[in-house]
Amino acid sequence: MKLFGILFFLIGFFYPSIHAHAVSNDKIREDIKQLEQRIKKLESGRKNSQLNNISTATGLSRSFNPAISLNGLLLGTYNSEGNDNSSQSNKTGLSVQEMELQLAGNVDTWFRVATTFSMEGTSQFGMEELVGSGLITNNLSLQVGKFFVPIGKHNQLHTHSQPFVATPVSNEMVLGEDGLKEIGFGASYL
Repeated sequence: MKLFGILFFLIGFFYPSIHAHAVSNDKIREDIKQLEQRIKKLESGRKNSQLNNISTATGLSRSFNPAISLNGLLLGTYNSEGNDNSSQSNKTGLSVQEMELQLAGNVDTWFRVATTFSMEGTSQFGMEELVGSGLITNNLSLQVGKFFVPIGKHNQLHTHSQPFVATPVSNEMVLGEDGLKEIGFGASYL
């Protein structure tokens, strides 16, 4: 009799949890099916939107449009004696120290060209840099053209981006007044 009592107690104790577990498994399976249907619906909608929406937010593709900029470096002077004396080198007013026209753009997905034309004072525009750079692999890039040689901290900087008013004396003595820029090629590995 004791054995039947223990058996009925165990059946009565475990039966509700077994039944509840079976119900929760069915509910979980139903929820999974609903989620799978939602995922399929979202993926198909995403494919359709990608096919229809291949341009930017403005509706124009900017991947091959050139970047154009014009930088001017002006020098302002003031002479308290006026501009009457023509022998004075520093007359009151603004003068152009340097102007730069920069053009850059992607030729294709892997190749980019950038050029810089500069004018010092009132002289004519001349080509300062012409660089073509390409990505050969994910880690290797090549650069070819006329560019500032990557020596030191200041040699690659243009006049308008120098942290000082004048180029450091050590740079001028070693690399020249305009820095060291030559025709060549370079490779960099990351």
